[in-house]
Amino acid sequence: MDDCGTRVGCRRAEERRVPQTLIERMFHEACRAAGLAVEPEQMVGRYRPDFLVREHKLIVELDGHGTHSSVEDRTSDAIRQRYLQRLGWTVLRFTGHEVMRDAAGCVEEVQSFILAIGPPVPTFAVYIDWLFFQRAAVEFEQRNRKNLEALGLITRDSFLRLLPRVLEMPDWVAVHLFGAASTFSQSAVTLETSRLVADGQRRFVVEEHQADFLAVTLLDHLKERRPVYGGKVVLVADDGAYPPEFLDDDPHLAALIRRDEARSRMLTIRAKKWQDIDYLFAELAGVPLHEMR
Repeated sequence: MDDCGTRVGCRRAEERRVPQTLIERMFHEACRAAGLAVEPEQMVGRYRPDFLVREHKLIVELDGHGTHSSVEDRTSDAIRQRYLQRLGWTVLRFTGHEVMRDAAGCVEEVQSFILAIGPPVPTFAVYIDWLFFQRAAVEFEQRNRKNLEALGLITRDSFLRLLPRVLEMPDWVAVHLFGAASTFSQSAVTLETSRLVADGQRRFVVEEHQADFLAVTLLDHLKERRPVYGGKVVLVADDGAYPPEFLDDDPHLAALIRRDEARSRMLTIRAKKWQDIDYLFAELAGVPLHEMR
C-alpha cells in the first residue's frame, strides 16, 4: 500500500492475500522486536486490514503515498474506516513516511494506545443461568453429602477457575450471569461481589443481569452479542426454552453444560456438545466419580 512497494489493485481485491509491502514488512518486524502480537491481513467483515490486535479489537492501517493520496483514495479509506468502526473496531493509521522514518516509534505508539484503552475486549464468553446453577449445586451437595470434602466448595469463582481445565479458553473471558433479583441478593450458593475473577494469567470479567424470563433474556443477549464474541460461547443452563436448532447449528457454541440425559430438559441437543455439570461439581467438591450420586 505504499510507494516503496506498491500493492497493485489492493482495493479491488480485498478478498485475496498479496505479498507484504516494504512498510508492512518494516512495521511487522518492529512488532516482533517489541513483542507485540499482531495478525496481518485477516478478514474483518468485507475488508482485509493491514494488521489486527484482535484481543483489543484494534486495527492498524499503513497508508503509502501511492495508494492513499488522491481524493478517491481518501474517500475510500473513510468509508472503509466507518464500516470497521461500526463493527466495534478502533482504527489507527500511519503514513508510509512515518513507518519508513521510525517503525519502532509507530509500534510504541500502538502499545501506548493499547495501555490507554485498558483491558482487552473478551472474544470468548460464558453464559450462566444462575438459578439453574444454584439449584444444581444444592441438589448435588444434598445427594453427595457423605462424600463431600466440605460444604460451600461450589461457588461462582471456583467453577470459573475450573472451566479452563476442561475447555480451551483465551486469557480474557466475559461471564454473563442471568438470574432473578432474589437469586443475587439471597443466594443459596454464595455469589461473590467481585466483577473481575483472576486465575493466573486468565481474567474473567463478570456481569450480572436480572431478568424475569431467564432463558428468553439470556438467549436474546447471546444472539445480540454473538458478533462481539467472535471466538466461542459456553452455555451453562438446562431449560427446554432454548431452541435445539439454535444450539445445534451455532458454530460458536463451544460447550453446553447441563444435567445428565436422565434429568435434562434439553434432550434434543446433540450429545457431542454437552457436558454433565455434576462431573464438574464433583471435581470442585472432592467427590470421587465412582462415589458420585
